[in-house]
Amino acid sequence: MSSQIYNWKSMLPVVLEVAADGKPHHRSEYKEAVRLISERDFGDEAYRKLTTKLAYEDRAGWATFELRRSGLLADVERAVTQITPEGIQWLKDNPYPLSREQQREFVKMRDRVLEAKGTIKKSSSDNDADEPETSDDYVWVLRAGKDGVREKRALQENLGLPGLYYNEEVENAETLDEIKKAMRAAYPEWKRGQINTQAGQLYRFRTKLQVGDIVLMPSNHVHGAVYHGTVTGPVTIDRSEPDVEAHLRVPIEWSKEPFQRDELGIDLRRSITSLLTISQVKRNNAHERFLSVIDGAGDPDFNVQDFSPAESFTLDWIGFNREFAERLLPYRHNRTALLDTLREAARLSERPSLFNMLWEWSTENGKEEATDIDPFTVYALINRSLTMSN
Repeated sequence: MSSQIYNWKSMLPVVLEVAADGKPHHRSEYKEAVRLISERDFGDEAYRKLTTKLAYEDRAGWATFELRRSGLLADVERAVTQITPEGIQWLKDNPYPLSREQQREFVKMRDRVLEAKGTIKKSSSDNDADEPETSDDYVWVLRAGKDGVREKRALQENLGLPGLYYNEEVENAETLDEIKKAMRAAYPEWKRGQINTQAGQLYRFRTKLQVGDIVLMPSNHVHGAVYHGTVTGPVTIDRSEPDVEAHLRVPIEWSKEPFQRDELGIDLRRSITSLLTISQVKRNNAHERFLSVIDGAGDPDFNVQDFSPAESFTLDWIGFNREFAERLLPYRHNRTALLDTLREAARLSERPSLFNMLWEWSTENGKEEATDIDPFTVYALINRSLTMSN
């Protein structure tokens, strides 16, 4: 795949090359030119299915639309345009492929044209009123089971291993309604919201991931690391897998090196903190911005001023609380084991007296030893400036 980001802006000169002869051209000709370049330079990503069309069709439609708005293509009749003198000059100065700076300069030029016209939005009288209002690009966030239990295996074997195993009936269900029905039968104690969430995640993983999709996996084992990869094949179920939680898998070509969460703007940081096993991120040009970070060019919308000390602390605190709660969950039915773990932490801290508040209680009869504990009582240790490794 080209080092370029695959967006409509990268296809601007491809569309103009078709019109460079000065003759009128139908938008189907632009679409065909974009398809050929997309196949050559972007491979399977060109055929990623968006909500209403394939990715290359989306790129062609948007590039044509923006060239018309910018005055580089002029309407001849419905769906037919031809290049303007300004378009000829722009193409001469901006041949394919465009740099990111050239793409940004195009957007600035377009905005100047729209401001001069007194509008920044597409007119309702536009001939191509059926063009979509927003792009449907997105990236997936996919986790590798509880606490990232299969994270290392996923990276080593180039797989997506989200878990999402419930029982055989749920596994065999195909439609979303069938999955929900099987879950209700298997887990009668679950509430409707939990059923909808779990069924939605399973259905989304099995039916929505496509070849060429970008997948992110925030690491549970390397602080601040975010692994990234590209889906290279369909989701499959391997029922011979001894680990039933690994039955469902999808081939993903993972990066050798992750990028750091700190490289992202504050909005993208927040967008990948969802506790869902699989989620979709598409707001604020997420697709283009993540690809820019993956390509090593950084987040174009990153603003260091956004990260005041208070906000940075809050983001770290959110992550800490999430991980802290997840690590406490295994003890929810075995709090005696939690007490034993805390006693070991006290021993290792070399300041055991500061832990006494957790298991020595003052009563009318004197000191009593705790035999149970509310897991979140251990928060009190944080206020005593202790660092716990367990």
